[in-house]
Amino acid sequence: DAEYMGKTLLKQYKVLHCDVLHLSALRNATKVLLERISDGQRVWIVNTHLHHVIEDATVRDQQAVQLCAWVKKTLQSEDFCFILGDFNAKPTESTYAVFEKQSYRSAYKEVHNDEPEITFPTGLKAPYMDTDPAGTYDYISVSYTHLTLPTIYSVQISVVAVSLKKK
Repeated sequence: DAEYMGKTLLKQYKVLHCDVLHLSALRNATKVLLERISDGQRVWIVNTHLHHVIEDATVRDQQAVQLCAWVKKTLQSEDFCFILGDFNAKPTESTYAVFEKQSYRSAYKEVHNDEPEITFPTGLKAPYMDTDPAGTYDYISVSYTHLTLPTIYSVQISVVAVSLKKK
């Protein structure tokens, strides 16, 4: 259950900082700085949901630039950083390129050499769910300024395994 997963994560990581960036009236980004207790390795987890109107790529681009600048202000060179969430942009769109220009790469693409065919819809049903066409809009991006692929695997596995660990 969620409470147990949170407790398990906090046994291996301590929360050092948490902040929110308001990207627009209805869109935010949240960043949390975790420190691995065993060795002091710092990991930033940044979650966002960018503007959703398909035709408004310029708005998403501005939000992505704003988000990356906000993260960069607090990121130290030895920190790991994951920016994840619903970017509402396909891999061929300019918003995706904004993150790449800031040294963020799709973790999925790094492992599989391509993005998944679709990340939406997921199959979950909700009363007010989006009606957008199927496509790849959701990402886990990792900062590549100093990371190697084995290091990315190690951090991802550590964070994900802890969050998925069962009783």
